[in-house]
Amino acid sequence: MPKIRADYSLEEDKVVVQAPAEAVPCTGCHANCCEYHVVPVTAHDIQRIADTLDRPMESFVQLHLSDEADGVHLRDGFFVLALRQREDRCGFLADVEGQKRCSIHAFKPGLCNAYPFKVVPGDQLEYLDGIVCPSPWTLSRRGQQSFRDDIRRSQAELAFHQEIVADWNATHPAGGELAEFAAFMTSAVERARPAASRRPGKPPTAT
Repeated sequence: MPKIRADYSLEEDKVVVQAPAEAVPCTGCHANCCEYHVVPVTAHDIQRIADTLDRPMESFVQLHLSDEADGVHLRDGFFVLALRQREDRCGFLADVEGQKRCSIHAFKPGLCNAYPFKVVPGDQLEYLDGIVCPSPWTLSRRGQQSFRDDIRRSQAELAFHQEIVADWNATHPAGGELAEFAAFMTSAVERARPAASRRPGKPPTAT
């Protein structure tokens, strides 16, 4: 398990400090978040990764048992889709010259882009509970706005994913196969894309 410094408290002031000179803990961190958290993915996350890497969904997604409130109804129960893990850490975590780094950083899931913040009333950034960053963040005005944009984009994609899951569950009361859901999900994402950005080719299939 990674070592996490505990020489600061986010409970005293959870609002992110704003200053022209930024302090971003990721620079010296060994990707604690990638080792501690399972990362749920949305339909858009899956499509971006599958399109960019030209890999089937089954190669990077795994199922986690869930309840009926937010899970995809498959033959064996209700499941949440998440990035596949390897040795209890994200499967996309790579060792780069002794430093752990995300190998899909440019197109990583929306939840990862938004981490470790949420937007609270007053349009302020606040730390999520239980974050594992090794030190506090200091962000410029532009840096804070970038995170707000990422959070709102992630929330919109999550809401869209939840609509897909709800539609699937309503039309498949007995559940279905993962490959069927993958096709259903891909079709929904493609229909929502502007025509100019649609990519021909294979959907993120699953066996």
